[in-house]
Amino acid sequence: MTLKITRKKDCGNSPKNQLVEALVIAFARRDIDFILKSVTDDIIWKVVGQATVQGKDDVEATLKSPIYNSEVTELNIDHVSTHGTVGSVNGIRK
Repeated sequence: MTLKITRKKDCGNSPKNQLVEALVIAFARRDIDFILKSVTDDIIWKVVGQATVQGKDDVEATLKSPIYNSEVTELNIDHVSTHGTVGSVNGIRK
């Protein structure tokens, strides 16, 4: 199924913002290879209201688990923000 993506024009206004946006899209598409190539071994992935996953191995295991197996058909990216070594995105996935 095709993923419909909508985003604000200012989301990709820096290379770091572009990377964080690309990561969010990769998470929605379940592009595990891209995600693992783009993050460091000490990644901390915080999903608001759900869980915090630490480390590349745990991120990979989570992405491959049945819990994370729902298909995303629409992704609305409202804001992408980066500062130093951290990044954040807010929006809605359906």
